[in-house]
Amino acid sequence: MTAEPPVHDRPEARAVGVTGEDVRGTLTEAVAAGPGWFPLLVVGLLGGAVLAEGSALLLAPDIARSLGRSTHGTGSLLGLWSIGVVLGLPFALRAALGGRRVRAAACGGGLVAWGMVVLAVADSGREVAVAAVVAGAGSALCGATHRDLLADLYPPLAHTHVLAAYRAVSLLGVGIGLTVTFPLATASALTWRASLLLLAVPVTVLSLLLLRVPEPGRGRHEAELVRRLVGSTSDEPEPQEKRGFAEAVRALQAVPTARPVLAATALVAALGYGLVVFGGYALVQEGGLAPSLAPLVVLVAAWCGAAAVAAVTARAAGTFRHSPRRLVRDAQLLLVVVAAALALTGLVPWWPVEAVAVAVGVSALAVVLVVLDRVATVAVPPALRGAWGALASAQVAVVGVLAGGGAVAALDAAFGLPVALTLLGVAALVGAVVLRSVDLTVERDAARSVGALVEAEEAAVRRAGGLRPPLLSCRGIDFSYGPLQILFGVDVAVEEGEMVALLGTNGAGKSTLLRVVSGLGLPSAGTVRLAGEDVTWTEPAERVRRGICQIPGGKAVFGPLSVVDNLRLYGYALGRDRKAVERGIEDSFAAFPRLAERRNAAASTMSGGEQQMLALSKALILQPRLLLIDELSLGLAPKVVGELLEMVRTINATGTAVVLVEQSVNVALSLADRAYFMEKGQVRFDGRTADLLERPDILRSVFLSGAAGGGSS
Repeated sequence: MTAEPPVHDRPEARAVGVTGEDVRGTLTEAVAAGPGWFPLLVVGLLGGAVLAEGSALLLAPDIARSLGRSTHGTGSLLGLWSIGVVLGLPFALRAALGGRRVRAAACGGGLVAWGMVVLAVADSGREVAVAAVVAGAGSALCGATHRDLLADLYPPLAHTHVLAAYRAVSLLGVGIGLTVTFPLATASALTWRASLLLLAVPVTVLSLLLLRVPEPGRGRHEAELVRRLVGSTSDEPEPQEKRGFAEAVRALQAVPTARPVLAATALVAALGYGLVVFGGYALVQEGGLAPSLAPLVVLVAAWCGAAAVAAVTARAAGTFRHSPRRLVRDAQLLLVVVAAALALTGLVPWWPVEAVAVAVGVSALAVVLVVLDRVATVAVPPALRGAWGALASAQVAVVGVLAGGGAVAALDAAFGLPVALTLLGVAALVGAVVLRSVDLTVERDAARSVGALVEAEEAAVRRAGGLRPPLLSCRGIDFSYGPLQILFGVDVAVEEGEMVALLGTNGAGKSTLLRVVSGLGLPSAGTVRLAGEDVTWTEPAERVRRGICQIPGGKAVFGPLSVVDNLRLYGYALGRDRKAVERGIEDSFAAFPRLAERRNAAASTMSGGEQQMLALSKALILQPRLLLIDELSLGLAPKVVGELLEMVRTINATGTAVVLVEQSVNVALSLADRAYFMEKGQVRFDGRTADLLERPDILRSVFLSGAAGGGSS
């Protein structure tokens, strides 16, 4: 195996703008490359105004006292807000995946504003609960769409600057919210009510202004750059692939970088919440700062964070241009700085030191968030960035703020603030370790994301030229069972109506490849396309509906069920078309009279050959476009094998393409015109089956494997 070149050395990555020398040098140049300042300022300020909702959470004790309830209201209000985020997650995912991000973000801002107004005029705990849940749902809509929206509004080379500016403007918005909230809460006769009413005004105005931003096409800049790379002259946008919730989650799970980045984002939220809230408590309780001045320290920390992001943006953009891994390593070092800041806040009971530590910690966390956002934009394919944003919002709310804040509060109650903040610093060190895995995967995932875009555009060019794409196309498939990698960059293509044999030694990965094609296994890299359409992350049941049918070796029948019930179960994918199911059952009985004779017998009582006949009947019922057969002839008598193979020929003659995994070379040569040979998870031969006769090195390994009598791979 040869090592993959770094992403910055790959021409396709440079062409699509992930890396390269033509990087935007300043924020002004980056913004000028897109639609200008208006979308960035509106989205950034709205994000900050929504985050300023956290100010209301800090006022929860005041709200509880004014309503005659326990002053320990912070936790309950946080919990209700987090519940709202979870409830809003499905709507956020649907909006993000469906391409209605501008309206979703504006709607989210409106829900946050409505929640603030209701909270401001609340007279009962029930009204407070409703307001917190609604505001949480609005936060989910905003969090799921803002970064994805900016990534599509501005070209890839501007993303580092734009995402950094978004974080800086958001922190400025939080600072303004704190400036407004706490003075009014302490000086106004209306206390916290006036603060919330005033905060609702900019959220409402910014939400309305956001509606003036045009909805960009998903991945439009990347698509344009890819067209140039492959020489396409078409300027028509490719139709957006619609993904459901389950499919999007499956896809994200298969991106190695996405999981640790999600975990790190949630951890950063917990660290930020602990640093601001409990650090503020430490300033008063341990450091001796006047309670009225604690919000001022938090305000200064927010402004310091904005300044830190602005100061390092140009360097971060240059670092990312040369090597994304270097930027991840910088983020690891910053988390060590955060750990030190938390330890100082907890262990040094003098407010000047604690105030500086809080400011430094908030600044470092702000930069880390920019790095995580930037990593996500290149490692996660454009079609999944919205899903990543939605899941990140849920992680931040539930794992970060609620669980993290609750854990620190519990530690505070049990051991005191110094111990709680010190242990939170240990969690920051854990985050640095988590980012180590990102360091190892980010460049590979970035290159593969770009490769998938290039492949999709090549398929579009082929269609535009009147060439039909292969019925099945597997490119660059990697697959692992836990730490054990089985497939290494496997490329396989099957044309419409073709019969292909898949040969190889035991353990070569043949059956694993069929599992990937049918959706029972998710690849860690590569794509699976059916007639040019990407089905890499599509659910197995949906693949059956689209025409992929697999007959697994020795596992294709349900033993306790009768023959008829097995056949009816095969037809489940046809839905309510009972006539089609019954017609398929009759065709199966006509093709295999022995099945008709034993129609009411349990499948487990049948011979091996009869069970394979029953399994093959699945194709007669579903009439798939692509039939995957794993070890059809293994352990069967020659006469039975001949009968089964004749039926495979008949199925193929009707137009169904067949991929046949076989131990017997004779069977493969008698059926297929073309064959692939796999060894140790890689394709070693691709060509006509007749050419196999001229490759004794390959045939010898197959014959030896068959003689050993091992199972399939």
